[in-house]
Amino acid sequence: MSWGDVDLEKADLVVSRNYIRDITRAWMLGESKTRAGHRCIRLSEDVVEVLVEHLVEDEKWFGPRRVRYPVFVCLSGERLDHSNVARSFHQLGRQAGVPRIRFHDLRHTSASLLIRQGISAKVVSYRLGHADVSFTLSVYTHLYEDQRRSAALPLHQLLAGPPVEESSKPSSEQLIAQLQALLAQLMK
Repeated sequence: MSWGDVDLEKADLVVSRNYIRDITRAWMLGESKTRAGHRCIRLSEDVVEVLVEHLVEDEKWFGPRRVRYPVFVCLSGERLDHSNVARSFHQLGRQAGVPRIRFHDLRHTSASLLIRQGISAKVVSYRLGHADVSFTLSVYTHLYEDQRRSAALPLHQLLAGPPVEESSKPSSEQLIAQLQALLAQLMK
């Protein structure tokens, strides 16, 4: 991403291009693979703060940054090489004592954590640049143990519709009546 892709005041990141390999396997700036790849992603407040600090530091080293300059560069000011990023990523992971994953797996982690926080699958799919929500759900999201446990809802919650307060739990007779009504509707 280039500084021209980031609007720090609006907290937006516009994704319209990415680096791809050409026929000679050299990296070049190209268009996204699909229309869904073109998107505007809202940035969180803490990410904007980090980017502002990064821009200030970047400008100390390289002078005013223009629209076309990459946001993240190596010491020479040139675009980062993906293999150096991967090497640094794995080294930091080892130092932190976390299991080894691919850099790309951060997209899977992000998708899973967003779904876990109740963010709509459609929004997560959009953020990732996927054209199909089902692809996002089947490939990019993974269940956590607390999510599996949360599906073990008591019968009164399943039948009642929206969540109910603890103090307004239905009686056994009411549950039986709700279940009978539900079964009657299913058998029609």
